[in-house]
Amino acid sequence: MLPLIGLLLGIAVGLYFEPSLPLVVQPYLPIAIVAAMDALFGAFRAYLEGIFSDRLRIRLGGPAWLRLRHGTAAVGSPRRW
Repeated sequence: MLPLIGLLLGIAVGLYFEPSLPLVVQPYLPIAIVAAMDALFGAFRAYLEGIFSDRLRIRLGGPAWLRLRHGTAAVGSPRRW
């Protein structure tokens, strides 16, 4: 129920404020929408198959660019409780 309330609230806020994008970014909007839909449908499919895990996170400690440059960044590592 909470996600539905958040969706409706987000739509209402978007209609009220009427956000606009700069012309330089507008060509990328369809790509962003398709990427978001792919992520949502992929998560929904994984949920239906029972393999969805919300225990995945991205962890970058220290200067992220330096860790990525040297290949020591732990991306997608599971949480350890």
